[in-house]
Amino acid sequence: MRLEDTPANRQEFPPTRNQFSRPSFPLLKLLVLFGLDSGAVLARATGTKQVAETRLLLSLREHLRPGDILGGDRAYGLYVIAHWVSTLGVDLLARLNTRSRRVDFRTALQRLGPHDALFRWHRPQVPSKLLSPQEWDQVPETLVVRVVQIQIDRPGFRTRELTVVTTLLDPELYPAQEILCAFLKRWRLEMCLDDLKTTLRMEKLNCLTPKLVQKELLVFLIAHNLLRWIMGQAAQAGAVDLERISFKGTLDAFRQWSVALEQVRGPGKLAKQKRLWRKLLQTLAADLVPERPGRQEPRAVKKKSKYPRLTKPRNRYVERWSRNKRRRVQRAKNKAQLN
Repeated sequence: MRLEDTPANRQEFPPTRNQFSRPSFPLLKLLVLFGLDSGAVLARATGTKQVAETRLLLSLREHLRPGDILGGDRAYGLYVIAHWVSTLGVDLLARLNTRSRRVDFRTALQRLGPHDALFRWHRPQVPSKLLSPQEWDQVPETLVVRVVQIQIDRPGFRTRELTVVTTLLDPELYPAQEILCAFLKRWRLEMCLDDLKTTLRMEKLNCLTPKLVQKELLVFLIAHNLLRWIMGQAAQAGAVDLERISFKGTLDAFRQWSVALEQVRGPGKLAKQKRLWRKLLQTLAADLVPERPGRQEPRAVKKKSKYPRLTKPRNRYVERWSRNKRRRVQRAKNKAQLN
């Protein structure tokens, strides 16, 4: 996330070697642990651009409980992460980076079904930078994991191949189809981050010091969890799917209803406020978003500024002439050419 360009923020969040080839803002890296059922933020870790996401994950150790299932993208489908979560009694469900580990089902340890098999992974020869030398010595030489692969066919689009690695090894307790469905729900949590950055406008934090930046970030996460809690209540009251309730609609409705709740006065105030609250939940449950399976969510923005980008330090930047000045200079050049 972008921060205000102050000396304190730049000192706390320094750039990487290749980050600021042009003048820019200090950037904060945020790793969020979501609950799959509700979409609420369970924990968060922050760092600089120099810190890897996987290292931020290690700082969330106390927020993971035995029996949990940790889902992630390609960055987490690693040998060291699979071992680390197993030491916590947690299972891993992540997309496999096929560039680092090739999948050949002919070499599988045990076939569980079509494109579903157990593999024996060997510990990488290069020690992981995430662990200390003492911790790396405790990592076992081999690890058994399960790899599930599926081809996603959509009319009008090229066929995509999805390869998932997991430590959920029992095919009867965890069928391959359920594993893939659970992983595909991860994209909905990516949209929760989009709700934070776009709907709640957390794309840029405005505080001037790192300490206040952390407080501002916490306020945004609390507001997100409050709205997710309201959405959960509305889904339960209306017996509808939580994903059909609009996050933006919940925010707008809560703003309007909070004014009405504040204006309730006189005897029976609590009962009137409860009736208004039930009415809010009924309104949210009745105004559902349409079902949009496979909806495209491109990572692109429509914003465009009329000003050019600042490509030099401010003290070396030459301000662009105004339109009138450019016209005067052009008329002077034309007049000089005529003479």
